[in-house]
Amino acid sequence: MTAHDAINAVFEGGGAIFLTLNVRRLLKDKSVKGVSLLTTSWWTAWGFWNVYFYSAVNTPASFYAGIAVVVVNAVWLGLAVWFARPHRRVKPLMLAAGSDLDSLGLVLNAPRIVETDADYRSRLHDLACGMAGCP
Repeated sequence: MTAHDAINAVFEGGGAIFLTLNVRRLLKDKSVKGVSLLTTSWWTAWGFWNVYFYSAVNTPASFYAGIAVVVVNAVWLGLAVWFARPHRRVKPLMLAAGSDLDSLGLVLNAPRIVETDADYRSRLHDLACGMAGCP
């Protein structure tokens, strides 16, 4: 490992760490706004090239740090595609009566229906108000 490899690996590894902040934020927000998926796709493709290139020029530290960048970018892209899908989602059908798990819609074998986000938010609000006693 050369000094050049070590310095480049620090930048690549630091990039992977900072990119995880994007993944955390996406998991928190569960939506993609103001970001082009094409841009991150480009940088992810470049990351794959970097991994190949680092292997070809025998820079092992950069190679492993580059893998970290590609993995985090690929995870972000997968999540972004998932959260950017159309606003109609398939959600578990909540059962009107039964255990608390049934009323929260957490039954694994519940039949599935398609509903809009507005219907889902309204149903969650009604459920929360029923538990908290909202006016």
